[in-house]
Amino acid sequence: MKNSPASLCLNGKKNFSFKGKKDMKLALESGVFKDYPLETTLKRMREIGIGDIELASRRTYGHFEADKVDERQVSATKEILARYGIKACAVFTYGNHLLGSPDESVRKNAVNEMRAVLRNTRGLGCDLVASEMKPGRLQMALSEQREIEQCKKAWLKSIAELSGDLDQLNVRLAFEPHPGDFVEDNNVAVDLIRECENKRVGYLYCFPHTFNFTGKLSDMIEYAGATTMHVHLGDSHKVDKIVPPYVVKSSPELSLRFKREVHEHLIPGRGDVDFTEGMEALRRINYTGYLGLQPFSHNDDPVNAAAESFRYAQRLIV
Repeated sequence: MKNSPASLCLNGKKNFSFKGKKDMKLALESGVFKDYPLETTLKRMREIGIGDIELASRRTYGHFEADKVDERQVSATKEILARYGIKACAVFTYGNHLLGSPDESVRKNAVNEMRAVLRNTRGLGCDLVASEMKPGRLQMALSEQREIEQCKKAWLKSIAELSGDLDQLNVRLAFEPHPGDFVEDNNVAVDLIRECENKRVGYLYCFPHTFNFTGKLSDMIEYAGATTMHVHLGDSHKVDKIVPPYVVKSSPELSLRFKREVHEHLIPGRGDVDFTEGMEALRRINYTGYLGLQPFSHNDDPVNAAAESFRYAQRLIV
């Protein structure tokens, strides 16, 4: 570990010196290799030098279907991770489990699914599950305030029912707001997580969503503070650089939708996210967890995307 400051020049911004020990850790979210089997993914990670993985558990693809695997499959996954010397730091369930659904039957089913996720994650020797704050359907408009409040109450009820499982298994749950969720903003998500009053439930800050949130990057991270349990690292351009201005201006409704939903998951340094500002804020809140690399926008070339993201992120945490 280095005690002297390391000078960085990121995103064309001025140099900034990070002082202190190398306390944050890097992992690759395996969805970057969504078209490859787990063993190929691990082999490529080992060649790059990445030693920690955040396992993707998604309906359309997945390297570890956390709510469906049995004990034999858990053991097989644990064995292959050990073979390549790679540690599972988290399991990312995306929005598979609708804990915030106002439909009680859907919500109860989601709780049971999440119980299986927690149990199988612990079976891997891992103590963190990451997820999103999905409503009872694919997407919903911000104007649907009545349904949003119903989703919040349902989500809090689900977390209360999962509390005993979290304690018994010694597992943590980190949630991120995502465009299209019943919670789509940093501070609103943090407030809701704090309302559940469970130390095993925390916030996940996703750098690629920075421009979908309201507020300054550093202010959002500092607002979350000690609630921050996990971080996803990737880049994105601002919306007006992704979508042609004439499309955004074509109608107020379409403009709002683009501002809420459009983002990328680029290799860090290729977009507009100010990682100097973000890392400085993470240092101020004494964040010492993982940065899960998510360059999804480069699925056509996952090896280079993972390698370049890893090299960039290594400079961030020195």
